[in-house]
Amino acid sequence: MNNVTKRLHKQVALLCLCCALCFFPSLAGAASPSEPPNVALTIGNGNDIVILSISSEPEQVHSFTLSSPDRYVLDLYPATLQKKGLLSLDSPHPGIRGIRAARHTSQTVRVVLDLHQPEDFLTLAKPQTCEKSTYDIVIMYSPQKTDEPSPSKQALNSTSLQPTAVSRGPATATSEPQPASSQSEPSILLFSADPTTHIAASETKPSLLPDSLELGGFVELKAALNTRRANSSQIPQTFRNRIRLEGKWSPGATPEDMFQQVGDHDVFLLASVQSDYLRFKSNQTTSDSDLELFEAYMHWSRNPWEVRLGRQRIRWGKTDEVSPVDNLNPEDLREFLLPDREDRKIPNWMARVRYFSEKMTLEGVFIPFFEPSRFAYFGTDWSLLQGIEDLVTAPTPAVSPHPLYQQPAVLEQTPHRRFTNGDWGLRVSKTRGNMDMAASYLYAWQKLPHIQGFTPDAMEIFERNGVLSQSSSFQAWNHPAALAATFRRINIVGLELETTLAQFGLRGEAAYFDRKTLHTINLDSTEKPVLQYVLGVDYLSANEWYLNIQFGHQVIFQHDQDLLFWEKNDFSVNGEISRAFWRGNFETVFRYHYNLVDDAYLLRPFIVVRPDGNWEFTLGADLVEGPKSSILGRFRDNDRFYVNIKYIF
Repeated sequence: MNNVTKRLHKQVALLCLCCALCFFPSLAGAASPSEPPNVALTIGNGNDIVILSISSEPEQVHSFTLSSPDRYVLDLYPATLQKKGLLSLDSPHPGIRGIRAARHTSQTVRVVLDLHQPEDFLTLAKPQTCEKSTYDIVIMYSPQKTDEPSPSKQALNSTSLQPTAVSRGPATATSEPQPASSQSEPSILLFSADPTTHIAASETKPSLLPDSLELGGFVELKAALNTRRANSSQIPQTFRNRIRLEGKWSPGATPEDMFQQVGDHDVFLLASVQSDYLRFKSNQTTSDSDLELFEAYMHWSRNPWEVRLGRQRIRWGKTDEVSPVDNLNPEDLREFLLPDREDRKIPNWMARVRYFSEKMTLEGVFIPFFEPSRFAYFGTDWSLLQGIEDLVTAPTPAVSPHPLYQQPAVLEQTPHRRFTNGDWGLRVSKTRGNMDMAASYLYAWQKLPHIQGFTPDAMEIFERNGVLSQSSSFQAWNHPAALAATFRRINIVGLELETTLAQFGLRGEAAYFDRKTLHTINLDSTEKPVLQYVLGVDYLSANEWYLNIQFGHQVIFQHDQDLLFWEKNDFSVNGEISRAFWRGNFETVFRYHYNLVDDAYLLRPFIVVRPDGNWEFTLGADLVEGPKSSILGRFRDNDRFYVNIKYIF
């Protein structure tokens, strides 16, 4: 390993941490109110689910939803519970299993509604004049009949929202209660099941698009510059442009319907179109351009059932970037693992059915058509076989390479697109106290290929299936660096766990793969049983420091010395250290992944600036180091700095 480069990376990482620690208030020294407001909880009457009585107006009110199982969460800051410890209340509403509240951090109170299925809620602020409470926050169950609000109740307003329009903003957007309005007809803010979508409704009926059609999306531009070019074939510049337009339509939904009896029935259609242009600029520029239907599904739910049909993304698992249980969707790996996991996931055509009972949630998934992960075999700095082209061995060394070939030729065969070739999976989840547990089974096609050299047996299989003609097989056979790529079946059994301990969140998951494809030093593949688990802990401080560390262990059974990159036992740590400032409008982030066996690492320091609810600017670096024989080290010449501009509408 290059010691000079390694020291440089460490200096850059330490500089980023020192800037966050020294230039801004320290972890323990941020100013905070000397006496946070007291919060008392009571069960409401009629449509009011729960009333939070607060001794003074809070600075921040943050609402969001969680799934698996479904929960609606409300954070108040600064605040403290009137009664210490965990407060648990029984709910009289049939769609809610229970209500609990606890001190999330030293200055934050978290209220959680445990749901039987996803629901929409109205969160209202109501100033008071009595001695015990100066401010009430009321959570209302919107699917049930809701009377017109009285003038004393007022919506929790967000600065990113505009009247009579649909607004999209970051998932971390904070809503703040505003002082009582002098108007006699206050507006209402509906917090929908999607935490990034808010609908502002008022007495003026044209305030929403016809039939509750919600539109949103984003435009994103990213440019990266390679800072360590080892040879002229490397790619010095990368440019990516993504544009996504999304629409959500709830049939028959109007502003009046939001306050009518609709029971526990919910139907909506969601569709999005995405343009994705990715360009690697070098002596031989490579570019991909796609205009595709991204997501498109129908959602139907009636307690206790939920059905989603169409092109969608589904997340299994509890951990973050390394998630062995999350295997339903293919991933976009054209830039390796640098984009966030959610951005890498590619929607699949699938059907999902969930059944919610008092004891557990049952989930079934069927994927009729195979879709592989998106990647390049050769030719880019982040290709699947990057850095190991020199390991290609010729099956017929006496034959010279064809002059048209500058790199190994790959013939890929994907599974036939028919229903009998589909993937299917089952998942059961349960909440017990403050612990979420889940177990799953998935029978699926692996999303990455099984590599083989051209042999007479492989040629016969391809010819029999009409994939390869005799003339093309002759040409491939006489090319000393020709490869065949197929996709294999796999059985995956997964376990998940998530809970809290004091102010810490604990998460973990494990998966057993009965025959996982692994590459060998002969540039072909083999299948081995693999067990992989990840255990993590995270902490969010009162002054918005976030600390996350996750430990991973992979065991390869029947290990042999021909395997490429992987030892029998592989240990790693990954996580994040970040700090948010100015109500989330400025954020410093340091993400890391370190392999304890190979002494290889990926460091990702970056800063994010959000001047308003629409614009997001990111400036960062991707630093890779390790031995060439490691999974990370083969990309060690790909260090880069990048800038990302995103506009959300």
